Amino acid sequence: SYSFWKNAKDDGSYSEKKKELAEKFIYALISNLQLTYDEIEVIDIATPLTFERYCGTYHGSWMTIDEIGKKAAIYPIKSKAISNLYFAGQRIMSPGGGPVALVTGRQAIQHLCKDHGIPF
Repeated sequence: SYSFWKNAKDDGSYSEKKKELAEKFIYALISNLQLTYDEIEVIDIATPLTFERYCGTYHGSWMTIDEIGKKAAIYPIKSKAISNLYFAGQRIMSPGGGPVALVTGRQAIQHLCKDHGIPF
């Protein structure tokens, strides 16, 4: 939760807690997928503070908070004013988050391929 990670940051244990969590993930990968430690090249632990810092989200939320009855904003994937400008990301449509970033990334690539005659 946000408060757990915020308290860890405030008391100086944030990095250690991230390291402990990373070790748990590595152990799960090694034990369940029969990997060796050397086969894991990169591990990155994102906490709610990471989302707050990089994305400016409220308390590190990975989704947008919509108001009841308010029409959700949907932004275009492709710019009408600037050629070869495509948009993708977690805030392009509601509810936002990782799944929206994946979908809009795919849609942006589809538009780019279509505009340049490249089969998708």
